[in-house]
Amino acid sequence: MKLHNNRWISGFDTESLERDLPAVGPLGLVRALTEERRFRPGGPPADQYNVAAHCLLTGLIFLKLRVKYRWEMNYLPYVMTHDLHEALLGDTPNPLKQHIGGRLQEVEREVDRALYKYLGLIQPGPGDDGLEHAIRYCDRLALFLEAAEWRMALEVSWKDIEEGPVKDDLAAL
Repeated sequence: MKLHNNRWISGFDTESLERDLPAVGPLGLVRALTEERRFRPGGPPADQYNVAAHCLLTGLIFLKLRVKYRWEMNYLPYVMTHDLHEALLGDTPNPLKQHIGGRLQEVEREVDRALYKYLGLIQPGPGDDGLEHAIRYCDRLALFLEAAEWRMALEVSWKDIEEGPVKDDLAAL
């Protein structure tokens, strides 16, 4: 797979990724994320909003809410890179992810492991519920904000926004 800075990823197995990622470099990953359009079709063009912007928004939401939820600051790199695998795999729409099932998630996890190793991050364990909750919750709030900004239909109920802590957290942002 050719990335946007003329570097190549030869495969998605651990060995290929560990060999090829240093040549791609951080700038290559960022460029790939900035060129990866979020919400296809019907969303804003990639030059207006992309996966890199979404990751930044998710990280800013984490920073805003971390004291309230007592999330550890060392979660931030994982929140900020939660969709970094999309630099290599693209932004797969949720209906397709659900249809494909577990195999795509396995590939995403393998790519994440290689990316974490490349970035010097420790691979989070499966039992780190606090980190998983922080990522999912901030990602969900980002989705709500993005959908409201671009007046897009969501796959989740707007009822989730109208009551409880989600409403209060969105108001605090």
